Amino acid sequence: LYEVPMPFSLKNISIRVQVLIPVLILVIALFGSLWITKTNLEAEQKDMAENVSSLVFYKDTLAKLDDTIYPLRISAVYAIYDPSRRDDFQLHLREKGQFLTQQLSQLEKTTVFQREVDKVKQSISAYVDYSHRAVPILNKHDNGTLSDAKFDAFISEYRKIGNDMVEEINALSKQVNQYAMKHLDDSLRRNEQVKSNATYILLTAFA
Repeated sequence: LYEVPMPFSLKNISIRVQVLIPVLILVIALFGSLWITKTNLEAEQKDMAENVSSLVFYKDTLAKLDDTIYPLRISAVYAIYDPSRRDDFQLHLREKGQFLTQQLSQLEKTTVFQREVDKVKQSISAYVDYSHRAVPILNKHDNGTLSDAKFDAFISEYRKIGNDMVEEINALSKQVNQYAMKHLDDSLRRNEQVKSNATYILLTAFA
């Protein structure tokens, strides 16, 4: 005769297996949760590392701008009062102008800085252009073909353009620092949240 299969029931399996089934389910769920947590933690740590790297890059680039602008302005001061330094000043100006443009192009890759970078580029361009005009005017004043009044007015405007350039660089520096620190803080906060979730999962599993 055909035997009708008995329906599956926990009563048909041993007590040991009945005990192991929920344990196995718990272990699978626990390992699944830990794997997801591990993946999330690795992603957040990678993101945090990238933000730290970006912060270092931004600060390094801004430091290079400052390290270039300050000597350039000092060189301009010497050129005003020492005719023998003017040829070196013009050469220095061409070299450093190209370097500044290269550094700013690195920051332009981050669109959030576009507005500030454009302002800095314009202010540097204005300073470089005015500096190129400086040597002929300084020579005219030395030769007595330019009045003291016009010379003083030129120097005053030159100083103002230089100060405006420094202010724009400082504004860019502030924007970069705020942007970098915000993203770094966000990464740290998400990283801590992932760790807290992992701790909660472990405590829940073994409660």
